[in-house]
Amino acid sequence: MAAAHWFDRKRFLLEADRVLRPGGCLALLSYTMDFELEYGGVSNTALNHICEEYYTALRPFRNPHIGTSSMKIYSDLNECVRVKRIMPLSGYIALVETFSTYQTLLQKNPAEAERLSNDTRTKTKLHPQDGGCHPACWNSPAQLEMALTTGPLTDTSTVHRNMAVRVFEGKAHAAAYLQYRITPDELISRIMSYMEKKTPNQFNLAVDVGCGSGQGTILLAPYFTKVVGTDVSPAQLQMALTNGCPPNVSY
Repeated sequence: MAAAHWFDRKRFLLEADRVLRPGGCLALLSYTMDFELEYGGVSNTALNHICEEYYTALRPFRNPHIGTSSMKIYSDLNECVRVKRIMPLSGYIALVETFSTYQTLLQKNPAEAERLSNDTRTKTKLHPQDGGCHPACWNSPAQLEMALTTGPLTDTSTVHRNMAVRVFEGKAHAAAYLQYRITPDELISRIMSYMEKKTPNQFNLAVDVGCGSGQGTILLAPYFTKVVGTDVSPAQLQMALTNGCPPNVSY
């Protein structure tokens, strides 16, 4: 699941413990701004400095609920796994535009949000007319954050409701999620490797909580008898349905 930082974390862990036992597995994925960008396989100081200016301009629009760093939230649960991906800089900037900080700025001041992204593109010499074909590798220690467990988290049987913070349910935002928030294959392989060791031959049900537009949900489909994606956003769920739905997947 990729939405844990939006939940009431104490209540979420209590509910996860209730639902998962016995032998359940909890895997958490988070996209963060703790990136390190590379060009040609080498960390690029100038490029990272430009993007840090981008993040700095967005930080005042960060929701207080998720604190100053999503990385900190997940590293408190378990060790973070570093993931590398290669993408054009245009895709990287578009990914940052899906973050809640940018979306908040976009709602409050659309012209300023557009100016900020365009300014970042200009500084990186990335112009829309060239297709953005400049490879960049974002190498984030928080990009794939795994909290995998089969043990009890606490001792409770209470069901908790209303744990989610509802944000950004627009159709355009959902479409951007589908295009730019790609779930790394490494996430799925690590989940399955862990489960094969802990709970072999028990791949009956996977629930993708906060599934968004369903990219990760679909990647789980080949491994489980049934996969269920859940989200508080009707627009995100509608986008997931238009993305193709294997017969063992429901939303």
